[in-house]
Amino acid sequence: MNTHYKDWLAQLDLNTSITVTLKKAVEDERGYWSPLDRHRLLVTACKLRDRFIRKLVGRANFDKGERLPFLVFYEVGQFDQRPHIHILTNKPDKFNDIEYRTHLTNTAIKLDYIYNHIQIQPIQYSQYSSKDYALNYCLKTGTEAFLPEASFYASIH
Repeated sequence: MNTHYKDWLAQLDLNTSITVTLKKAVEDERGYWSPLDRHRLLVTACKLRDRFIRKLVGRANFDKGERLPFLVFYEVGQFDQRPHIHILTNKPDKFNDIEYRTHLTNTAIKLDYIYNHIQIQPIQYSQYSSKDYALNYCLKTGTEAFLPEASFYASIH
């Protein structure tokens, strides 16, 4: 992997890893199946990002441009495993784990392509579980896993 790219990502303030499982296809009101393609993936990831961050920072602050770092990585599941996205972000201190999970779950379940499996883990800064490890894990299939169109890199005040 490009060292500069990884160094740039590593500079961001990240303390939480989220994995959101996706549906492979969704049935519409006419009974036709719409498979998850890149466009639907990006729309789903962007809606999740915007709605979740708006809930965390507040509508007024969001409308003023306040954001949290929110890096999105796509991974196609192996064999029967569902596709999923990995998200590296920063959980604000004002939310406890239960409030944070509730906001994320309530936001995610309203989106068509999101399956009912969501994992949230703190990124521990230790020898075995670090931001560097989390980045390497998210990029294990290569830099093309990173979805810059669905990501925020820094807070804008």
